[in-house]
Amino acid sequence: MNAIRNGSFLILLMLGVSAPQARAVSSHDFAGQCGLCHISDPSAGGASSFVGDVGGVCLQCHQLSGAASHPTNFIPEIALPPGFWLDDAGRLNCATCHDPHPAGPPYPRALLREDSAGSDFCKRCHQSTVAGKSHQGAVLLAHPQLASREGSDEGTLDDASVLCMNCHDGTNGPHANFCLLGHKGECAGHYLGLNYRMAADRKEDLRREDALPPEIVLYEGKVGCLSCHDIYAKGANLLVMSNSRSALCTTCHLK
Repeated sequence: MNAIRNGSFLILLMLGVSAPQARAVSSHDFAGQCGLCHISDPSAGGASSFVGDVGGVCLQCHQLSGAASHPTNFIPEIALPPGFWLDDAGRLNCATCHDPHPAGPPYPRALLREDSAGSDFCKRCHQSTVAGKSHQGAVLLAHPQLASREGSDEGTLDDASVLCMNCHDGTNGPHANFCLLGHKGECAGHYLGLNYRMAADRKEDLRREDALPPEIVLYEGKVGCLSCHDIYAKGANLLVMSNSRSALCTTCHLK
């Protein structure tokens, strides 16, 4: 988990895709540019050593938050499907799930290593829950998409929160009390669906978005389940940080 907090992991898994969508153009056409990632040219018989750790190499181009993302730089305890690549030390990394040099066209969406996507792809490794670890098999997303969507859709749940509610509606998991805009007094809990940037502009007691710590994830720019919870966290209630003395609350609320 520490490795992901250091920003060394980005799995570009597209959320909510139930069937593979091939693409005619690959964004990884680096012909003649091996030096961007490799110390020597592998196609010329050189070793496939990298200019840095694999995740760091990917971060040269992929600007995504590591918070609430699948851990990396660790040796997996479960057997991975054939073709899922580990580095020389046997550690999971970006290229475990994504093929940086895919054959094609057509190219698989997100350059995944198998012809499956969304939860079907995750289940290639995460096949079941583990007793006492209810989220071990919770196939939600590999990383959050942080692009802000301002305006008309404020008040609706982001896609990740919708997935959380598939269980936390009181059926398969504890009911997650929450409120949407316009429903004040009809529910108990934190408001979800707020576009944080717009809310901070309206309210002086909210910290500015650019001052929030990286642990606070605004999926689609909104306050959602993943703003305070991380399915990969190990602490109580899967909080992104300890709430001792309201430390989590005061990351956003100034008073």
